[in-house]
Amino acid sequence: MRTFTLGLRPAGTYEHTLDRVAPYDHYLDLRSLRGAARRPVEERRPTQPIGTAWPWQGSDAPQRLAGGYDVVIHLHRITAAGLLRRYAALSESPHISRCTDVRGSRTGYSYVHSLTRKYQRRCSSDGGGSAMAGFRSLARQVRDPRCDLALRRHSLRKCLERFAPYGHRATWDHLCSRHGIAPEDRNPDPARLVAALGELEEARAVWLAYERDFAERRRREKHDGLRRPGSFDDWHRRTWGGNGIARCDDPGVHPADPLADVLRRLITALEAAPSAVCPVCAERRIVWRQDLDREPWSGPVCSGCGIVVPRPVLTHEALRAAKRARGRELASVA
Repeated sequence: MRTFTLGLRPAGTYEHTLDRVAPYDHYLDLRSLRGAARRPVEERRPTQPIGTAWPWQGSDAPQRLAGGYDVVIHLHRITAAGLLRRYAALSESPHISRCTDVRGSRTGYSYVHSLTRKYQRRCSSDGGGSAMAGFRSLARQVRDPRCDLALRRHSLRKCLERFAPYGHRATWDHLCSRHGIAPEDRNPDPARLVAALGELEEARAVWLAYERDFAERRRREKHDGLRRPGSFDDWHRRTWGGNGIARCDDPGVHPADPLADVLRRLITALEAAPSAVCPVCAERRIVWRQDLDREPWSGPVCSGCGIVVPRPVLTHEALRAAKRARGRELASVA
């Protein structure tokens, strides 16, 4: 755990410019700016983004606000991010409660991190506050050749906070292995970054189409009087937004095929009758695990591709066989 304290930003930076707009906290909708009001946010100026680690190479690189964000919330002062167990106490602070958003934040609250007058930031191994940019804004930043390479790589990692079919770490490992990116390389080949983003976007399009169909089905069911989703939809409830659709409990073990192909197979299996094999790799060796690190805390795991297989796609006989396989593993260890 490290603590950094920084003072006022110099003239010419975005932080200094927004400090002069008003003496109080404010927000700026970049999508609605036109003409002369939009020109300042189109300019490339130094700013200090803070991600899951700081400082990092390129942390003060010039960038365009309009190219990376839809809405900017400017706070004149913020305090250090607290750990999750301290969230209840932090939320009582009037300086934080005005912009609290705990969705996707593992430290208790999220904030627009790059545009503040004074800030103190704790960096821990599990990451910090989350940015306000959406998936498409981050994707534009990955493709922007005017951005620093380290920032483009960072934006791709932030895309995985919005959509990660295998889970964050497993999806990143998959993209790196398929596109020849060293996981710790801060200056990767930009063409490889764009190729990895293209694969992620194709898979996201497949998933969004499925979610639209799901929403339409639920509307019909509600019209027919079925207000509460059935147990079949428990899997979809846990993967809402596209995170962990085909979760891999071990980040280093995941399907090798393109993400979009894997999701198409999984969706096809969900719409068909239950089977006795993995819907992704057709592997029959499925073992019940009791020690998964996320909800559901137990379930069937494919021995071939490593995904946590959704229970609705397996027959009752296959689920019972997976539990028996688990029992045989425990007996052999004993």
